[in-house]
Amino acid sequence: MMSNQEHQKKFSTSFKVLGIVEIAIGAISIICGIIAITTVSPYFTFALLATGIWCGVFFIAAGIIGIISSRSCKPCSIIGGMVMSIVSALAGGVLLGMSVTAAILSFGEEEKVDLICHVLLCVCGLTAAIVSIVHASYCCAVTCCAKNTYNGLHMTTCHEQA
Repeated sequence: MMSNQEHQKKFSTSFKVLGIVEIAIGAISIICGIIAITTVSPYFTFALLATGIWCGVFFIAAGIIGIISSRSCKPCSIIGGMVMSIVSALAGGVLLGMSVTAAILSFGEEEKVDLICHVLLCVCGLTAAIVSIVHASYCCAVTCCAKNTYNGLHMTTCHEQA
């Protein structure tokens, strides 16, 4: 039977890989968000909402906590990683929705950099949502599904009728 600590260490490489992927997606999202803001058209665009930037911050935070939990394997960092991954998955969905809308609205404009940035943000949002859900699932597997061994006394009482 595997102890709780061994069960946590089993997922440490997965946490590290998922954390690195989340940090990379967050960096790409922030860079595309900055480029989309600087190439904004004279009309209102969704780039001014800066969803690429603030969603990228959530992706990077979840990735950093993922790397921390791969090194320490403490329940606090793993639960923190699970919470941050859930928030990151929600941010990925928001980024996907906002970027799809922005890409559709900027499709007919002559500025193609804005369209390319929004398509990249769509890919980042979808990928971040999937990776964050997988990360949260691994965190849940470590905290909830670990086989805990309890040593204790079990008493059974039988009542007989006279």
